[in-house]
Amino acid sequence: MAGRLKAVLGAIGISVLVIVGIELVASSAILIRDAVASPKASSLADPDLAVFFQHADYDIERLVAESSEIGELEYQPYAVWNWRPFQGELITIEEDGWRATRFNSLRADALQVWVLGGSTTWGSGSPDAGTIPSQLAYLLNEEWGVDSRVRNIAGASYVSTQEVIALVRQLQLGNRPDVVIFYDGINDAGAAWSQPELPGAHEYLTRFRELGRRSELGSPFVQLIRESGTFRVTMFALRKLGVDLQASTEEPSLEGAQGRGEFALQVSVEAYRTADALAAAYGFDTLFLFQPVLGGGMKPLHEAEQSVLEAALQVPVIQRSLAVYEDYRRAVREYDGSGSLAIHDLSDAFEVFTEPIYLDWAHITDQGNRIVAIRIFEILRAQLCESTPPNTSSRVGDQIAERCS
Repeated sequence: MAGRLKAVLGAIGISVLVIVGIELVASSAILIRDAVASPKASSLADPDLAVFFQHADYDIERLVAESSEIGELEYQPYAVWNWRPFQGELITIEEDGWRATRFNSLRADALQVWVLGGSTTWGSGSPDAGTIPSQLAYLLNEEWGVDSRVRNIAGASYVSTQEVIALVRQLQLGNRPDVVIFYDGINDAGAAWSQPELPGAHEYLTRFRELGRRSELGSPFVQLIRESGTFRVTMFALRKLGVDLQASTEEPSLEGAQGRGEFALQVSVEAYRTADALAAAYGFDTLFLFQPVLGGGMKPLHEAEQSVLEAALQVPVIQRSLAVYEDYRRAVREYDGSGSLAIHDLSDAFEVFTEPIYLDWAHITDQGNRIVAIRIFEILRAQLCESTPPNTSSRVGDQIAERCS
């Protein structure tokens, strides 16, 4: 009896060791696959990077390093995600999750300008001082001489609907702007391609649906199995063999891009109308802008940018997003600005700029951010000279009147 028990226990022990060994191998395989698939931090020794930053007066390697050090996104109510606080030499994410803006006035009665958008607005590829909001702050304060405080309320992959939600959350906190600027285009185009059945959908929707589905499984044991390396490797192998046991939706084809831009415009216009209604209720002005992207507009492409574009078009999701963006751009240009809601098209901002500025299919160098900021400043200045926001301080109102005279 004792011998049989020892044999059973021995078999169980060997089985456990085999299972643990398989799990270790599978988990290692997943880690190796993810490491290979993840983009590597670039180096200044890479000529493809150096050509974009030839005028930089800061440490590019430090910028690249900090861009990879800022960590993961964390959950935020309703807007779904935002960055965690981070303090580096070139990148600063403040305690509220928003990126720091440089060149701001310190006066409490300064003109309050909020800039909302995705990662291009946030400033991916640029130091704090080189983001669009920081460049706009410099133009308003240093060149125009109007005390202004610009806030960078932008998030990675944010679409216009998320930005309106972020605006609502700021108003709930008691913060009050004088002007709110929306800078959008490519993310709404991507959402219109990937989720045409759900207006206002954000990026990564499938992933969040999967998280919700997992929470409905109820059993921690089942969830543990699904998170194991063995399960993930098995599912990966099955997909490679053409067997997908997980729910999936059919991806829209590239040929279906036409018409998706009109859909993207309709979604963003409805979001902007909501922002306009908030503006009327809270007493601030709005400004809506359509962004340029690589391959969109008429920018003469540098050979480095041409290489970036060719590589981007090899990625199906980027290829389709750019195709929808082109249709979106056409729709914006044909848009009549129903009522008072005008969308300013900045897709031609770089049409006479020959130097390389596109780091990838959407993000630009701080030199490009400066060009965009100048265009925004020109539109904003004209708007402020025509009508000062109702809650602007009398001192700033006098400054604006003097600069506009």
